[in-house]
Amino acid sequence: MAKRARWVGLVLVLVGAWAAFDLLVTSDREQVEAIAGAFRGEVSNARLQAALAHVDVDVQPLETRVRGTTRVYGRGAAGDLARDARRRLAPLSGARFRPLQERIEVDGDDAEVQMRLVSEAGTGTLRLRLRKHDARWLLRALEVQR
Repeated sequence: MAKRARWVGLVLVLVGAWAAFDLLVTSDREQVEAIAGAFRGEVSNARLQAALAHVDVDVQPLETRVRGTTRVYGRGAAGDLARDARRRLAPLSGARFRPLQERIEVDGDDAEVQMRLVSEAGTGTLRLRLRKHDARWLLRALEVQR
């Protein structure tokens, strides 16, 4: 009886450890889904900061394509990126973007998110491409189409 109680206790400890580990560790897909969430919702300074938290142009250059204009932000250009993003988003401040469709693909250290978004201002498509550096996913390309 005591031996059986030890086995049951061991199984319970292992199940508890696995559950705790599962709560602490998120999959790559879950991380990419969380990053995509920073690009949905109300356009605000806080939302912009949440999106920029997934950009480090000193590690991973970022290419943006917005309404026919392409720009690449590389080493040392984080300030330019933040300024340009604030300027471009200012007319949309307060607008709320909801996803109509969303597709997320993760393939090794690369991921892509494509969202069809709708707001009072209309609809558009947002495409994000990310690359994993160590344990951190960084945005490497952002494309906006109407």
